[in-house]
Amino acid sequence: MGYFVFACATALFAIWVVWSRIRDRHRRLDTAVEYVRKSLPKNATGDPVVILAKAHPLSDHMIKEVARAQGFEYAGPGSTGNGVRAFKFTRRPPIRRKAPRSVR
Repeated sequence: MGYFVFACATALFAIWVVWSRIRDRHRRLDTAVEYVRKSLPKNATGDPVVILAKAHPLSDHMIKEVARAQGFEYAGPGSTGNGVRAFKFTRRPPIRRKAPRSVR
């Protein structure tokens, strides 16, 4: 009985892993862009990390462009702690422009 339960649990885990990989590989472009936008919060307390496998249809350059449009800069390769390839971003400081002087 114990072997049967272990075999069923192992089979369910394998199906879950394969299904998550298939789902990530067949993601549409608009959902991948939305994932990158949601990974970069407006008020980030730490450096946000974008997992590359979850943003699959997007290339590395496209991910950086979406982040730049949201006001973030690429800070280098990131890590989630489990060996998954990711990008780390930091908030880009706002550009301070001088007010024009009044002409007299």
